[in-house]
Amino acid sequence: MVTQLKSTVSSIQTLAGNQLAIKKSRTLKDTDFADPAKLLQEKNFQIAKFCDSAADCWADKYRQIGDMDQAIAYPPNGGVNVVLKNGIVLNYRVTNSNEILPGNDKLFGTFNVDLNGKDKPNIVGRDLFGFYISEKGKIMDEFQATNEEYVQATSINDCKFGLATYCIAEIMRNNWTITY
Repeated sequence: MVTQLKSTVSSIQTLAGNQLAIKKSRTLKDTDFADPAKLLQEKNFQIAKFCDSAADCWADKYRQIGDMDQAIAYPPNGGVNVVLKNGIVLNYRVTNSNEILPGNDKLFGTFNVDLNGKDKPNIVGRDLFGFYISEKGKIMDEFQATNEEYVQATSINDCKFGLATYCIAEIMRNNWTITY
């Protein structure tokens, strides 16, 4: 699953770079990333299904690693949802921010990824992850997107209790390995 996650993140990172180059822009504001419906199209992704609602593509509930009896709903409201031909479900929404991040960058969008769609295990941090993309096209974890100091104990704890953007922070910071 981590290989699929890494491949998906890498593909989105490459797409952002290509969009910036093609549009001759310094920010994603002038690219398909500015419009989720435009971004999640067959010209950018291998789409198997366009979802009329999140319920069409996502599992009803996702369990938490830290409390398997506790379930949470995903994805957050908003954005566009699709199923890719490889079975991955993507949600993307624009989440502009005015907070200045390192490199004079800003938070721009949020991705949620379910690596196997409605199929089990439906656990945040196992098959469901979230990450951000900056205005300049950089993939970011929770700490980078909020300009928060990375604290491993906080990251692992928040991942275990259903915050998908902390899970990817741990995986990316541990050379694409699940250590929690």
